[in-house]
Amino acid sequence: MKYLFPCSQCGAQHEVVRTQAGEKLSCSCGAELEIPSFRDFRHLQPASASGTDASGRGRKPINDLPRRLVLVAGMLLIAIGLVVGSYGGLLRTGIHVPERQPGRDPEVDAVIDDLSPTDAFELWVSYRDQGLGPYRVPYRYMAEWTRGFYTRFFLVGLGLVGLGIVLVGVTMCWPTRRTPPART
Repeated sequence: MKYLFPCSQCGAQHEVVRTQAGEKLSCSCGAELEIPSFRDFRHLQPASASGTDASGRGRKPINDLPRRLVLVAGMLLIAIGLVVGSYGGLLRTGIHVPERQPGRDPEVDAVIDDLSPTDAFELWVSYRDQGLGPYRVPYRYMAEWTRGFYTRFFLVGLGLVGLGIVLVGVTMCWPTRRTPPART
């Protein structure tokens, strides 16, 4: 544990430890100071109260930077997972997938059945030359694909939340290493 030892000439405070008892110390003002004996250290003021525990004995602070980083990473993953999951979940519920339509329209079949062979041939030639027009994906398939896309968003968000909970749980079980205080 460190103590504050004042200079007798300028009043500057110097940090000393008990192992320096009886040694000489030179101050920045040029004065030669003799550090008090081991017994007289009890009259000196401790250097900082932050490094002591309730009993007054000094102890090293726990270096738990890795633990804190893992905890922060876990909390960020939970937050990001909640945002991504709720985004996917909310958008997924708003997509309406229509019922399957029968493959053929009875009205179109009736019109085709009423065509004469020459009219049917001319219709076929026009479709062959001009094509059927630009291909449009049926709405049902687009809706199913979009719903699946947002479902994956939801599942990724759920996975991130789960991973974040695991990381936070790991930090709760993380062992702390404290060095026993030095005996004085």
